[in-house]
Amino acid sequence: MLEDFVVYAATIGNQVHHYSGTWNKKQKVCLHQFHLLIGKKALGDNGRLMKHSRSEYHLIALDNDKFRQQEGSVLNQIVTVNEAQKQENRDRLSDLLDCSYFLFKNELSHTTLYEPLLQLISRLDHSSKLAATNDILEKNILKKIQQARVISIMSDEGTDINRHGNLCICIWYCDQTTGEPTETYVSLLHIKNKDAESIFNYIVTDLQQKNIDLTKTRFVAFDGAAVFSGIHNGVAAKFRALFNLAILFIHCRAHALQLAVISAADSIPDICKSLSTLKSLVNFINRSSVRLTLFEDIQNSAEALGLYNILSNEATAFIIHTLQPILDTLAVLSKCIQTKSADFKQLQDFISSTMLRLEELKDYSSIDYIYIIETIKKLSLVSSGIRNSRLSISNAQLTTDEVFKTKILPFIENIINNVQARFEQSTLNLLNCFMIFDMQNMNNNKDYGDEEIRTIQQHYSSDFDESIMYEWKTFRTYLLTQRQGGKLMTQREVCMKLVQDGMLKDIYPQLSLAAEIFLIAPISTATVERDFSTMNRILTKLRNRLTTKHVDQLMRISMEGANTLNEEMKDEIINY
Repeated sequence: MLEDFVVYAATIGNQVHHYSGTWNKKQKVCLHQFHLLIGKKALGDNGRLMKHSRSEYHLIALDNDKFRQQEGSVLNQIVTVNEAQKQENRDRLSDLLDCSYFLFKNELSHTTLYEPLLQLISRLDHSSKLAATNDILEKNILKKIQQARVISIMSDEGTDINRHGNLCICIWYCDQTTGEPTETYVSLLHIKNKDAESIFNYIVTDLQQKNIDLTKTRFVAFDGAAVFSGIHNGVAAKFRALFNLAILFIHCRAHALQLAVISAADSIPDICKSLSTLKSLVNFINRSSVRLTLFEDIQNSAEALGLYNILSNEATAFIIHTLQPILDTLAVLSKCIQTKSADFKQLQDFISSTMLRLEELKDYSSIDYIYIIETIKKLSLVSSGIRNSRLSISNAQLTTDEVFKTKILPFIENIINNVQARFEQSTLNLLNCFMIFDMQNMNNNKDYGDEEIRTIQQHYSSDFDESIMYEWKTFRTYLLTQRQGGKLMTQREVCMKLVQDGMLKDIYPQLSLAAEIFLIAPISTATVERDFSTMNRILTKLRNRLTTKHVDQLMRISMEGANTLNEEMKDEIINY
C-alpha cells in the first residue's frame, strides 16, 4: 500500500500537503512513512528543503507510472507504434529478458547485490517473466516426452530447508530426431504423506496433468526403500498393476553399491571401528576452528587423547591405510554409475573392471601395500602414556600380515560377493539380451541372437509380435555386412541409429522400439539427487519464503534451460 501511496502522492505533487479532507489511521501512517522516505533526499543543492515536485522519488514515481500506465501493457507498447519504434522496443525488451534470464539460469536471487542490474529490469515484473520463461521451456520439454514411444520414471522424496516434504520426478526418454537418450527434470511437488499410495498418486496425478501417457512406461527407478520397492504394495508394484505388467523396477545401482559396502563391513567389527574412528576424528577437528588450526596443541584433551589412543594402534593404522585403495576403487565405480550417459552395457564393463581390481587388491604383496607396510613399520605410534584399554583391536600384537588375512581380505571378499549378489538380478538378465546389438560380439552363427529376441518378445508381449524375429534376421545380416566393411559401431550407437528418424526406423519398426527400450533403462537415480542439490542451492535460508511453484520453475530453468536465450525463445516470451 505504501508503494501505491507514493505513486499517488507523486502524481498530485505538492497538493498532498494541502489536502483538507479527513485522513483515516492507515492513511496517516502511510503519509508519515512517505515523509520519512522522501526526507532522506529532501535537501536541494543549496542545503534547503526542495519542493516535492523536484524530488528524486517524485520524478522516479512519475516515470514508472507513465511507463506502466500510459500505453497499457508492455506488449501493447510494442505493437501500437510504427515499425521502426516497434523494433527498437523489442530490442530493448530483449536486453531486459537477457538480464532476467541470467538471474534465473544462474540461481541468483534478486537482491541489492545486483542493484545496477535490478534498476535496469525494475520496470518488468519478475514473476511474470519467470512464469513465461518456465511455461515455454516446459512446453518444449513435454512435447519431446510425448513424442517418445516409451519412457522411464525416476523419483525420490526429500526434505527442504523449511522441513517440508518434497517429491522430485524425472523422466528418461529418447529424442526421436537424434535417437539420443535424455534425462529431464519434470516436477517438484510438495507432499504431506510419504506412504506408497500417496506417493504413487502424487506422481500419477502430476504426469497425467502434463498429458504424459503412463502406459508408455517401461521402467521405474527408485532407491531401495520399501515404500518404493515393496513387491506387493510399493510404488513400483502399483505402476505394474495399473499401467503395464512389463514395467521393471530398477534399484538405483549407486544405492545398491553403498548397501553392498555397508553389508560387507558389518561382519568385520574392526573395519567398522576404523571407519568410525576416521569419522569421529574429522568431526572432532571440524567442530572448532581452533582445533583445526592448533590440533597439535590440544592432544592432552580427553576426547583427543581417546582418538589418538585408537589411532596409535599399529593394526588400526594399517587397516585405515589399506582401506584407501579399496574405497578408491569403489568410488570410481560409483562415479561411473552416476554419469548421465551410462547404460547397462557400460555398467557391465564397470563392474567387471572393478571386480578385477578388487581381486588384485587381495594380494598382500601387491604394490599398493608395499609403501603402506613400510610406513606403518617406520612409525613409532605407541606412546608410554597411552592406555591400552582404549585399543580398537583386541590383540595389539597382531602383525600387518595377520591383520590383512583376518580383516582386509575378508572385507574385500565380502564386497565382491555383495556386489555380485545385488547386481545380478532378473532385470539385468533381461537387459543383457540387448547385447546382441553389439557388433564386436557378433558371429556368423545363423541362430545368433534368436534366443535373446524371443526373451524380449515374451517379456514385452504387448509391444512385439512374431514379426520382430523376421526383422532381426534381416538386420543381423545388415550388421554383419557393416562389420565386414570395417564399419564397427558400439551397442549404444547401433541402438541410437535404429531409434532416430530415418530409413532404419521405418524398415525395422519393432527392432527400433526394442532399441529404444534398452536406451531408456536408467542404472541409477543420480539425476534425482542432482535435482535435490539444485533445489537446496535455490531454496536457501535467505530465500526460504519461495513457494514450491517458484522453486520448481527456477529448478527447471537452471537445469533444462539453455545458457542464453535465442531470438526465437525471446519472441515467444514477449508474445506470451
